[in-house]
Amino acid sequence: MALDTTLEERPAQAPRPAPPEPNQRKDQPGEPPPQPGRGPQEDPFGRQPPDDGQETLTHSKLYIPSYDDDVGERSGTWPAGWLSWKSSGIRIERPDGSPYGGGKIDRSAPSRVQVMVANAGTEAAHAQVTLYWTDPTSGFGPPHLRRQPVLGASPPPVHVAPGATEITEPVALTPQADTPDHICLIAVVGAFGDNPSGTWDVLKDRHYAQHNIDIVQVQAGAIGSFHFNVINPYRVDAEVTVQLRAATAQELRLLSRMYSADAREIGQDQLRLVGNADDTGGRPERMLRLRLRPGERRLCQGLLSARGLAPGQITSAEVQTSMRPLQGGCESERHGSYGAVFFIED
Repeated sequence: MALDTTLEERPAQAPRPAPPEPNQRKDQPGEPPPQPGRGPQEDPFGRQPPDDGQETLTHSKLYIPSYDDDVGERSGTWPAGWLSWKSSGIRIERPDGSPYGGGKIDRSAPSRVQVMVANAGTEAAHAQVTLYWTDPTSGFGPPHLRRQPVLGASPPPVHVAPGATEITEPVALTPQADTPDHICLIAVVGAFGDNPSGTWDVLKDRHYAQHNIDIVQVQAGAIGSFHFNVINPYRVDAEVTVQLRAATAQELRLLSRMYSADAREIGQDQLRLVGNADDTGGRPERMLRLRLRPGERRLCQGLLSARGLAPGQITSAEVQTSMRPLQGGCESERHGSYGAVFFIED
């Protein structure tokens, strides 16, 4: 296939009851008291505890560190040169003890997954981490997230002091007969009062992190391809915009160190996307705009022209998705990313 080149005080009353202790919940009339032990591990989808109207002066600020010197910034801007789709805070170890960097998962024995948790806040937290897996996807949300039996039970909570970073106990990753050769892992961390947003947006909410990378072999001068899903995470119809961006020089230097390979830049004209035939007629496009029903998932394809690349070299591209509800509600736009690393062969 040829590609073109070209984020009141109340009035005083008498008698006045004693004020609540700090951080004590003030239940509304008729509201049942809070249940002991209830926390984010019972609600992995990130729903927030009720707001009691009190300001918390000290709190934890949990996040999964995804790059060097990561301080858990939540502005929604990912720092240049670092990969949102390959979090260093998710550590996957093959059965032989070597690190897993992408590609087909090992079926000979269980692999092990550990997650790092950092606390940039002023209060310690008992952090609960939950792992999920899914087919290759840019952007996440129920009902397409799965756990057992591929992933073992969630690890015990970890105590994370202010300014500290801890790592969870290992979770077994055991592919089943029907598990795809390539899966994506999503890690979620939370604690009481420090819950994820429920958006599953790894770029804007640092309670989430992903290991979401495809390894693609392609012959020099030929066309390489990979498949991935996009989803509508909303309860209404949504527009999903899909783009495929060539890796920057900074990102390629990082990948060169990771894979001990000569990484080379490519041009945007060497990349194309193919969506569902109803949307693009099967033609390669520079960008896709898809309208998806609530919860719908759509399979797309990324294409790379390997012209100008030599055997032994690598290059990379990033799928970027933006999801926007088309009607009703006040939910904000969500984002996703997915990485492909191309290894050039003879």
